Amino acid sequence: IHAHEVMQQLHFHAKEDPAIFMGGFNFMPDSPQYALVASGQQALPEAFAHGLAKLEGLEPYLAPVAPQGMRSAFRACLGEEPPFTSRSWTSSRYENGLGPFVGTLDYVWMSEGIMAAWCEPLPDVGVTLPSTEHGSDHLPLMAWLQVPLAQRAKAAPSKNEDAPMMVDSQLVGEMDMPNKFDTWNPQYSKGAETAEIQAAQSNWGPFGNGGVVRTTRPFAPSDPLIPAEG
Repeated sequence: IHAHEVMQQLHFHAKEDPAIFMGGFNFMPDSPQYALVASGQQALPEAFAHGLAKLEGLEPYLAPVAPQGMRSAFRACLGEEPPFTSRSWTSSRYENGLGPFVGTLDYVWMSEGIMAAWCEPLPDVGVTLPSTEHGSDHLPLMAWLQVPLAQRAKAAPSKNEDAPMMVDSQLVGEMDMPNKFDTWNPQYSKGAETAEIQAAQSNWGPFGNGGVVRTTRPFAPSDPLIPAEG
């Protein structure tokens, strides 16, 4: 239900704009929630869906939330999701002697038209998280994405056509290196078909553990480069 409502809100606010949706979702790649985000439709076995429809008030959650789903940046880059983004203990697993949880719970989702040019490989962590090197029980994700400028400009034209713009709290333009947050090269050109942005997902920051931040103000080359926090 939560995934269904979040996807409805995302598509309601994004409309025809390119959208990036990232964070710690706490569902696995083989879950119905993952399939819902990826397809735009509730992925339920027919028998289960039939039973759910009998429950008063839950019928709307069987309806499609979008004409098409979103794509995972890491699956687009690597052909599959990372082996895990979280390796941590839970009280129930500890008490029952099951060992730490190891699985993928974090994603960078892209709407149609956005391309994943590069994804930062995740470190091979052999210890449980958090640790002395990793302050969260989830590993951060970083991706280098290409956004269609023509689609964005049509949806929300900038008053200053020569100025770089921010989309979903990320810079639209070209940056010097995909693994640096501190340098901005103003190489945006009028009429460009695509622009590159850096998307970062972590589990701390003013926006909490997941969410979409939309900003469309002109962005000056002198402004500091601030990564989005998932």
